[in-house]
Amino acid sequence: MFQAIACALDEAIDENIILLPHYFQKPFKDFIVDLSSVAQRHFECHVRASVVMNPSMKQHTKPQEKTAITYVQMRPKTLPASELEDNRLLVRISHGNPALSSSPYAVMLELNAFLEEKLAKEIQIIKTGFAICPVSLEAQEKLVSRIGEIEASLSTRGQCKVEKPGQHVAYRLSCVPRNYTILSGNSVETKEITATVVSEALTDLTNIPPINVLESRGSANTKYISPVKSWIVIYPKGSTLSRVLPLFGARVTAKILPQRVRTP
Repeated sequence: MFQAIACALDEAIDENIILLPHYFQKPFKDFIVDLSSVAQRHFECHVRASVVMNPSMKQHTKPQEKTAITYVQMRPKTLPASELEDNRLLVRISHGNPALSSSPYAVMLELNAFLEEKLAKEIQIIKTGFAICPVSLEAQEKLVSRIGEIEASLSTRGQCKVEKPGQHVAYRLSCVPRNYTILSGNSVETKEITATVVSEALTDLTNIPPINVLESRGSANTKYISPVKSWIVIYPKGSTLSRVLPLFGARVTAKILPQRVRTP
């Protein structure tokens, strides 16, 4: 039996391989060689009267389970955002202040010149004005100690408030009408809604006076006159506003503004 198998394999190589295309000859020859090795193994087991070991019967050493490397293990160990300190000084300025039309770099140069030392390394534009980023922790302490001087200097050009972050919560009021009408005698008059009007209306509604009310930069820079505008209102930390406020005969939406953390 094994001789017949060997002859069949030899004939397959000698006669059939030359009939195949050149690129099929080597794969076919390798296949026949593999069959020959299998037949040879069975023949040797037959002579020795031993059992042929199937691949499934071979004993394999159980590989040690590898601990999966997760994203949590590979992620760099950094402090959570809640633990990072925001060391900026926030400058709240009213619409029309010349600092709004100046470049942040120019504001930084002017501020360092006023302080007579380089304490600010960057000026960042924020929704209510800009933020002063100190060059170091020591510079931060100096800036905090001179908040009064900075505020007095900037207040000569318009309403200004300088403060440390984390002492307030900011809300954006959207869909606030630009005007409201009142009945004056037999005539109807139109009144413009200003920051003072918004502050008084919010105080009457919530019994909590806002720290500051500023027109959003988007509304102030609108090229066309929209019937509504947005305002940024600053409240003491811990104060909350409803998502929808009835103001000036309209439904005004209030959205809390997230605080962005910046470190030196």
